[in-house]
Amino acid sequence: MKNLILILMLSLTSFASPSIDIDTSESDKFSTDSSTQQKKSIDKKKSKGKKDSTTTSIGNDTMTQSQWKADQQASRSNSIDISVDIGSLFIDQISKLEKRGVEPFGYCKLYTQPKVADFFGFTAMTKQRNGFAQIDTVRASMLEQAAKSNATVNSASHNAENKLKIYRDCMAYYGAIIGQSIITLNKELPAVSKVNKNKKNNQRLIYDIGLEDLKLLAKGALNKTLAKGVKSKFIKSYYQQIIKDEEVCRFNGSTTSINCGAVTMGISSKPTLEVGGVQYFGSFETTDHFAGLTGSYKISANFSYSNAIDELQSVSKYKKFAKDIQEYTDDLISKGYAKEAVSIKKKAYDWAISNKTAIKIDKSFITSFK
Repeated sequence: MKNLILILMLSLTSFASPSIDIDTSESDKFSTDSSTQQKKSIDKKKSKGKKDSTTTSIGNDTMTQSQWKADQQASRSNSIDISVDIGSLFIDQISKLEKRGVEPFGYCKLYTQPKVADFFGFTAMTKQRNGFAQIDTVRASMLEQAAKSNATVNSASHNAENKLKIYRDCMAYYGAIIGQSIITLNKELPAVSKVNKNKKNNQRLIYDIGLEDLKLLAKGALNKTLAKGVKSKFIKSYYQQIIKDEEVCRFNGSTTSINCGAVTMGISSKPTLEVGGVQYFGSFETTDHFAGLTGSYKISANFSYSNAIDELQSVSKYKKFAKDIQEYTDDLISKGYAKEAVSIKKKAYDWAISNKTAIKIDKSFITSFK
């Protein structure tokens, strides 16, 4: 446990990248598997059958390609727009890091295993020998009085303050990491799509790319933040204020609301952190906030370049082409270059939709897309 806490504190203090398993290998060189010609059969009957089979295959390929084009064009013309909360783009990704045990996410587990009042000792439930739980009415009354009188948390549970401050730092770290990722995402969006912002509801309207493309951009933004750290002075300033606060922690009217100086924490299945009026982490009135940032996106749900390239792999003519594009862009996203990855998928889509001949994906081809 001490080692986990040390890793967490080092990461929080320096904003250095946690030990994230990000592939940094070069993948812009693709193997060129040479195709082998079919052997000619001496038997004329077999040869004829083989020829018929080949002709049928080519016909099916053409139909498949035509169907792929028709499907994509239909998806674009019958676009269904949905509203996507900004938090949903990152919560799933970080939940996966928590489950994989990537620190400090593996220790904090704010999404997959949030700490509640019981974890900090603020409970009147006692386990009996028969396995059942029973309420200690005397302790329940004591906790109620301690919460109402804003007593120190340590008066209700030994070492509660230390646990709470470690948990506070977890929330601060999440807020800073996701907040910076949001800034990066919003900065890169205009490079791949037309974006209009509705100032009344803080919603960005995205016109060209689809939901799956937006998810890739968010994933790349998070990877970039984890690799390069938080750059925003605003985010770092409040982050430092949170983790350096040494004030005694007290109850704030209940055992699920805690004040530590200027910091207020909500400890429940949906933890929250607020500092100096800035909602730094968590869901406040059903809206997620990260380092004071919030918002949503309105975007097409039924078309995306990412899905189009995935489906293109089912077309024999473009199978290798689409597969190479997918592998190359996956590597770019793992390194935080999602803007470039989505741009390449858009170009590859245009290439296939215009019936151009599938070619080998090499460095010069990729460079021409950038």
